Amino acid sequence: AAPAADGAPATGAAEGGKAKKEHLMCNYVSVGYDAKVARMFHVKRETKPHLFRHRAINKAWYAYFGIRNMTGQLNVAKAFELLIDGKEVTIPSAVRALAVINIPSYSGGANLWGTGRTAAPLKAPSICDGLVEVVGTYSTVHSLGIMMGLRWAERLGQGNDVVIRLRPGCLVAGQPALCAQVDGEPYLIDRNGIHEDAHYDAAHAARASPGPPASFEIRVAHHALSSLVRNDRASGCC
Repeated sequence: AAPAADGAPATGAAEGGKAKKEHLMCNYVSVGYDAKVARMFHVKRETKPHLFRHRAINKAWYAYFGIRNMTGQLNVAKAFELLIDGKEVTIPSAVRALAVINIPSYSGGANLWGTGRTAAPLKAPSICDGLVEVVGTYSTVHSLGIMMGLRWAERLGQGNDVVIRLRPGCLVAGQPALCAQVDGEPYLIDRNGIHEDAHYDAAHAARASPGPPASFEIRVAHHALSSLVRNDRASGCC
């Protein structure tokens, strides 16, 4: 497949104020509460590493951030539009995180798609079918059930070209932070760009450089090349 974007630099600023990061996605890319929990964990561990000296303690921190995010989550169904192979797919109103998965292993081995029968027109996932799967999850409790093998995510579709695009006007003051992750590496997205640095102060940056909300989208090609795109122009990313 061709790259998921239009030849702009893999990292940094591109023509028209567009910031882009490209990744070879081996496992998954997601946006929503799960990425926010991963981001909070990442920031705490990078800024206070002495608190993360044992695997059990790390898991306890992750659980703590998961509990903190049980309420006040970004309404992904309202905030994003989902396109699979160019066709818009309705996101169920209760979904609070979207994930595009390449292999059936997420966050320590959880199977988001699940093992239950796959109803037509969808088909059972395969690592060699040239497709990625798109699923939605509802809450931290839902994710916990998936990790325990008791539940699975909402199956939304399959394809070889997926776009998750922020609707105009959704990134405004007072709303939950927008976060995304690629294979467990979390990013914070705001009007100033896409931030991996754990020391980035989003509140200070917003005061220092006010302006219109950034647009944002995730693109995943069937060869699992994902792009995170942010553009200052209110007209959109592309």
